[in-house]
Amino acid sequence: MKKIYLLTVGFLTLSFQGLFAQMDDGSYSYANNEITINFTIVEDGWTISTITMTDNATKNTVKGSGEYRSAEGVEWYEFQMKDCNFSFDLPSKTMTLEQYDCTNNVKNKQYILLKK
Repeated sequence: MKKIYLLTVGFLTLSFQGLFAQMDDGSYSYANNEITINFTIVEDGWTISTITMTDNATKNTVKGSGEYRSAEGVEWYEFQMKDCNFSFDLPSKTMTLEQYDCTNNVKNKQYILLKK
């Protein structure tokens, strides 16, 4: 009986942990010398309602939206822009932003951004 109880508690703990692991609702801003991103998290951390990415050299801006994902103990957010897909880890003072699957012949790239 004790084993069943411990297994049930362990399962519930792991199940509920994922519900509260994503970012808090609010507005965030991260940047480095190349790019600046501003985004808003809503729906208890499940959705990026708007995200704006600005090229700091050209001042060109693109907008998109995205969502929280998790699989096999890994958590991230992903979003789509006109020409590329992006994902980032759950940030704190720094964020690792990955650019991939671009349709405009731009290569995959990784950015390290600091919280503004």
